[in-house]
Amino acid sequence: MAVTTNCGLRGSLIAISDVERVFNADVVASLARTVKLSTQADIARFGESIRIGVRIFLEAKARLTAPLLRAAIERLYQLNTRAEGGGDRAARALARAVDAMPADVWQWLASRNTWDRCKIPSAKEILSPATRQKAVERFRLILSYGGRVVAGRKRASSRLSRSFKPLLWVPEQTKPGRPRKEAEREFVQSLALAYVEVAERPPPRTAHYSRSISAFRPSMF
Repeated sequence: MAVTTNCGLRGSLIAISDVERVFNADVVASLARTVKLSTQADIARFGESIRIGVRIFLEAKARLTAPLLRAAIERLYQLNTRAEGGGDRAARALARAVDAMPADVWQWLASRNTWDRCKIPSAKEILSPATRQKAVERFRLILSYGGRVVAGRKRASSRLSRSFKPLLWVPEQTKPGRPRKEAEREFVQSLALAYVEVAERPPPRTAHYSRSISAFRPSMF
């Protein structure tokens, strides 16, 4: 019941560019019949509201969660630290990671480093020996804002080792009990609003599962 996404979404959702095709006039008409809209209802408006809700849902599902965002930034910092040694292999690994950086990570880092001197370096800057060192030093300042020395493991001499722990620009830890499936709940609410807009009454509180699910063809999700 799924197609592979081609727009950076995780899982088996349709691409945002496919929304118009998947939720075309015929599908919207079928959905209108499923929810028993009257023949006088503005089906075109109903369809547009559905497509807007689907796009918002897909965009929300594409966003990285706070733990994934943290992990991505930590990985970039590790690669950048290796590239600071000047090796071509480490530089290529960092350049590939920068090229493949998710939009969420890019926007997060850019929003916290707004001055011109700290623009995220390009893969070309990282790969070029002439610009590499300045690029990785600049990227370190973008990924972190200092660090501190922390105690490590106890050595054979009974002395604790010390290591440097960077302070990374990462989102705060998610608090326990945060609601899950927010995108799904908001999507259902948007569908309910789409119904209210054209039916001018709240949607029914009950539904026949087999009829509702059959209105969505396998190519949708």
